[in-house]
Amino acid sequence: MSTPANVVTHAFITGMANIVGMMVVGSMIATTVKIKMPLEIAAGENVIVLQDMIDSVMPNLLGFIATFLVYIWLRRTQGKHTAFTIVFLIALAGYCHILWRTVTKHQQFLMPA
Repeated sequence: MSTPANVVTHAFITGMANIVGMMVVGSMIATTVKIKMPLEIAAGENVIVLQDMIDSVMPNLLGFIATFLVYIWLRRTQGKHTAFTIVFLIALAGYCHILWRTVTKHQQFLMPA
């Protein structure tokens, strides 16, 4: 038989377990989702790296924002496969862009005149 004290204790333990679970998921997001922004702003003779500015305010902020946007997408549409496909295509496009920039930067070494 469940007494009111047992119900309160069970609810308290369940609430604490939910908090610990959210902390674990949050720390996993911070350690596994890495997003780098290669933007630089020229201010006179100085160059300001935008990624360093964002990381000085809050490290891994871009990963948090990306995770939050995917979370909102999943809550609104229930389209798990669509969300995965979109994130995969964005990552693939970013990788291809980095690869293209690297190849064109070193093209003089790959195909000498």
